Amino acid sequence: MIEMCKIVDRNNHIPVDEWDTEANPITEQDRIFRNIRGEIILPIAEFFFNGDPEKSSLNYFAMNTKRSYNSDETREHICRYLNYFEKYYDYDKELLMIMYRIKLNIDYIRSYEIGNFMEDVNRYLVRNTNLSYKIRHFVDDNYLMKLSSNNNKTPNLQFNNDHAKVLYEISLIMNMYIPLATHYMYIHGIKFSNEIQTFMLNLFDLCIVKYEEERGIFIYDKLYETAVSVVNKSKNPDKILWEKNQIRGTNTTTHTKDTVVDIIMNIIPKYSYDNNIINFNYFSSRQCLISGRYTGNSVLKIAMWIAGKG
Repeated sequence: MIEMCKIVDRNNHIPVDEWDTEANPITEQDRIFRNIRGEIILPIAEFFFNGDPEKSSLNYFAMNTKRSYNSDETREHICRYLNYFEKYYDYDKELLMIMYRIKLNIDYIRSYEIGNFMEDVNRYLVRNTNLSYKIRHFVDDNYLMKLSSNNNKTPNLQFNNDHAKVLYEISLIMNMYIPLATHYMYIHGIKFSNEIQTFMLNLFDLCIVKYEEERGIFIYDKLYETAVSVVNKSKNPDKILWEKNQIRGTNTTTHTKDTVVDIIMNIIPKYSYDNNIINFNYFSSRQCLISGRYTGNSVLKIAMWIAGKG
């Protein structure tokens, strides 16, 4: 019989997006994950090797293999969400033990191949029953949206609360594996954009399969239908834009696929609970169309601002 973790009373703590801010500073003890330029720090050497300075490199997760994850804003987001998770949900520090284990494998086992890494992420992070229980409570306690069906809309385009919560759960799982993934790519010399994209999409696919099998929720299909909707709505009013896209070698099908990839890689990991993430995805797709392709934090900030108004 699995013993589930202790869960904090949601009335006894503030929402994650108000936590670790100037208005609500946290203690140094709660700042387990730390953000520095180009890296995220977790005190692995202190835990396993009694602070041996010769092992201090174990503390550092290189983030610079994926530029969109290496902004100070994104590193800080990951640290805040993971520190909050540790403070209020992961009382037994299960996540830390998992990250310690995988980081040791990355740094010390030369035969630790991509397949081994994927298997560990799937087993210990994505499919971990206790961790999933904690993640679900994290999302339930911070969730603010109220989504309902609209009979005037195409069913494939409708998101309900279950869909939105799954997206939030995947976002948190991505926050957990991104530092491990970027460090793995750094150590193993995975540096070309197509290799990085394939690597990260394969990790995301682990999450997609989990929620299809466990809850019957097909999130990729929802994301794809959102992108298709944006593209189809733009074909007539944005004729000039599409003429420019054709010059770039982009048609509606290739653009739809590129848009979904951009949402998966660059938008979902940065979800917050003070934005409407369904609007966030939609307007990110729209900005992707306007720019020809997702171009980084400037487009992200525009989409976040618009989503906040939705």
